[in-house]
Amino acid sequence: MFKDKYYFASPDKTPAQFIEAFEKFYGPTMNAVEAAQKSGKSDELHKQLLELASARNKSPSGGTLIPATFMRVMVSVKEI
Repeated sequence: MFKDKYYFASPDKTPAQFIEAFEKFYGPTMNAVEAAQKSGKSDELHKQLLELASARNKSPSGGTLIPATFMRVMVSVKEI
């Protein structure tokens, strides 16, 4: 296993615009939004996502550049 980094990047979208796209089109975020709507907490979730994106944003130009660390697992398969 290796630690790796992926960047959520959009040079022409603000963090707020990026979060709005995630809420509409990115499965895990869509599921979280749906659950928050059912419990009446969608505004709170949206606010927290905006705060997180703004706090983690590394873009110097007003766009979005958010690093995300993940574990990369590599598997080798041998034929017997």
